[in-house]
Amino acid sequence: MARKVRCVECANTNHWALPERVTEENYRYAQWCHALAGCSVVCDVTMRTKKTEHEQYCKRYVRKGERDRIFDDLYEKEVLELEAKIRDFERMKPDD
Repeated sequence: MARKVRCVECANTNHWALPERVTEENYRYAQWCHALAGCSVVCDVTMRTKKTEHEQYCKRYVRKGERDRIFDDLYEKEVLELEAKIRDFERMKPDD
């Protein structure tokens, strides 16, 4: 039986791959990744993008375990690091 759940709380969600560094070539891409990482996840089962606050009736919901929560914390840290790298790049790049 399906029940209404938040997609971000499901173990069947994936996060986005984030760039390791910010350069002139990937600056706009890094900004886009940062914006996307903060507001969406991807469902492993349906392979669809969902907003983090999205709720729906789901038959495949699996509650996150401790390992998943640790992974979420690491991902959150990576998003914050990417934000800092973007700020550093903006500070260092010469004005056009």
